[in-house]
Amino acid sequence: MNFWVAGVGLEQLPGTWYQMTWNRGGVFFDKQGNHQLGPGSVARETLKWWIQTFREELADPGSLQAQFTGSGKAFGAGKNIYRGPNHHYGLNVANDPAQSPNAGKIKVHGSPGDGRTIGDTHVYFLCTANRDKEWAWKLLQYLGGKTKDGQYSQAISLARDAMLGSGYNSVMKSTAVTEGWKPWGDPVQILAIWDKATYVAEVVPSIYKPWHFPWSDRINIEVSKALTGQTTADACCDTLIAAITEVQKG
Repeated sequence: MNFWVAGVGLEQLPGTWYQMTWNRGGVFFDKQGNHQLGPGSVARETLKWWIQTFREELADPGSLQAQFTGSGKAFGAGKNIYRGPNHHYGLNVANDPAQSPNAGKIKVHGSPGDGRTIGDTHVYFLCTANRDKEWAWKLLQYLGGKTKDGQYSQAISLARDAMLGSGYNSVMKSTAVTEGWKPWGDPVQILAIWDKATYVAEVVPSIYKPWHFPWSDRINIEVSKALTGQTTADACCDTLIAAITEVQKG
């Protein structure tokens, strides 16, 4: 069975739908901000296919309760043949001898077709509501910039210890990645997949809008209902289209 990363969450279930839609050549909104969820859309057809994997018992129902780390541990048990889409801290869980009875046996594969996939890099930011701007700036420099030795210490640490990718090319080419990721997977292959990734906002540009995350909550609810057979892909997408207007109004 497939084990989808389909637990309710900010990135899990919505992110899997985003990824599969993008891999098939679709987006959720065009560059003018118009939704791409109507009849015959790639997103809608992708959801129909995804529902079918559960209906035909090709997908593990436990997928719907598992978020990133939990799904990595569940997949490590060896009861499923595929887990995806993979997140940066999936392989380092499934291939960790302390957490997985099948550590070392799990391999990474690129997405189907041309390998089109989604990437995301978050940023640190300085909040204006701080007591001491000087110290807040120093903290920001430590977390997101270089330390006194000229190294991206925090980014390197996260890459080495948590398999967290970095927005800095120098970190991605450092030994923290090229050597540090070897216990979890093939760094060359992983980086090749990484190089094909497109920033998530190209697929779902609404993430820049204040209404996106309330709408994402509706995605979690409606798509979960569709995957468990409580509604259809068409009804789900129609509801989500209507919800765009609702959340935009606040």
